[in-house]
Amino acid sequence: MHKSTFWKGAAAAAMVLVAAGCNEAALAPGVTQDFIPPSVSIAKFGTSDTVLIENGLKFSVTAADNLGLKNITVQLEGGVVATIDSTFNSQVTGITIPVDVQFASGSVAGGWVRISAQAVDGALNGATALDSIYLKNAAALIVTLLNPSEGAITSAGKDLLVRVRATQRDGIKRVGYLFSGVIAGGDSSGTKQLALPDDTTFVDTLTIPANAPVGVFTITGFAVDSAERRGLSNPVTANIQSVVTDTDPPIVSFQIGARVEVDDTITVNATDPSGITLIGWTAVTLAGDTVKNESRTLAGNLTDVTEKWVVGFSFTTLPQPVIISAYAQDLAGNFGTSATSPAPPAGAGTAT
Repeated sequence: MHKSTFWKGAAAAAMVLVAAGCNEAALAPGVTQDFIPPSVSIAKFGTSDTVLIENGLKFSVTAADNLGLKNITVQLEGGVVATIDSTFNSQVTGITIPVDVQFASGSVAGGWVRISAQAVDGALNGATALDSIYLKNAAALIVTLLNPSEGAITSAGKDLLVRVRATQRDGIKRVGYLFSGVIAGGDSSGTKQLALPDDTTFVDTLTIPANAPVGVFTITGFAVDSAERRGLSNPVTANIQSVVTDTDPPIVSFQIGARVEVDDTITVNATDPSGITLIGWTAVTLAGDTVKNESRTLAGNLTDVTEKWVVGFSFTTLPQPVIISAYAQDLAGNFGTSATSPAPPAGAGTAT
């Protein structure tokens, strides 16, 4: 997956403020401000997103600017953590930087590696490219934050379900999570003396303090393996909101294949600061007939909920096109639904 963003430099913002304050331009006659951001891209070697650890992590970063680059920063997160900085003291308008990360024998690096390449020009205009590579390593310590979902919403006095999975073939000693931001802390399971299974999931309920301020905090899973090596999951951002008067419906989404078997699974996620009291999904034919409508009732203390169902369609003839959507209700009585579409992959599936 590729993604690129860009922004204008601080000099541009400063010039606007000066013009508003004194109605004068500080630039010399004939000189114009550079508002054009650089371009930056990431190129992986080969066509696969998966590489073997013995072959190393290899890719290149290409950046260009109409006047000149100031620096390029490459950051690796997830299965490998590293930062590579390149600063240019002379005029460089275009460059390709090869990156080749090799690993020592016995390394526990592995899993998804997120790559971020940021280029900045002399006027502080910037651009960022994102990509990812899966580093395959049988000995890897892989930590995954299963819950909450990215962008989860909660509020003071409510609960967030936290699930952290850790895998390493020689066993796990500790697994847990840390959070920081407007609230901070953490929790974990395991000891230095007793090893946990080589595939361990830690489940905990994070209660948001009653006096927690509105704002953002980040949750990161961690694990320590039998050799005392530590691994981290991808961080997830959660938002604490005020619910003095909640009139907004829950945010609902679901995951299912565009073409599914009758015994496949649908995963539904709902998040709301008031707490989720009902979550479910429905499937209708193109003629509008309901063929499935399943739900679960909850207490409303959890603000980010993920539930799974086996679709279990009972069609006598296959394939059959159906339109699938998900829904949820919060403690304030607001009802929300996911987006639907009669065409894959936005919401419809074909039962086979």
